[in-house]
Amino acid sequence: MARGYYEPSSAARVLETEEDFWQSQRQRLVVEEERSAEERNRRRRRKQHSRRNQQKALLMSRGYVAFLSFAVIITCITAGYYIKLQAEVLEHMRSIASLEASVNNIKFTNDADEKRLYSVVDLQEIRDEAISLGMGYADPDRIVYYSVEHPDYMTQYSEIP
Repeated sequence: MARGYYEPSSAARVLETEEDFWQSQRQRLVVEEERSAEERNRRRRRKQHSRRNQQKALLMSRGYVAFLSFAVIITCITAGYYIKLQAEVLEHMRSIASLEASVNNIKFTNDADEKRLYSVVDLQEIRDEAISLGMGYADPDRIVYYSVEHPDYMTQYSEIP
């Protein structure tokens, strides 16, 4: 930079004529109109595209309808079979409860009959009568022990000595 010379800087304003001003305004308006037109076109294309997608989504082919119908039929059959099985299980549970009630009733009756029989029989009187007829308690030398292969029963083939 030499001393004494003037250099134009960016801070200095360049004056614009009125004609240049209006021309720049017209150019700005044209650019803005082009942008808004492009934006409108983009929106219109987007709407058309979304309408086409909606129409495609609403249209169902015969194969798809057949598949959905088959799936609904299978689901209904499965649900019906499940309900049938559930009803059978419930019926079996009711019959089991009825049988258990009858078993408990029979046990109660048997216990009552057993108590009635034991109350009628006097064991002391039976013991006294047996002793009077010559029966007595077994001596240790008269007791015979047997080993049994099957503990639930024993077969006797001869007289016990």
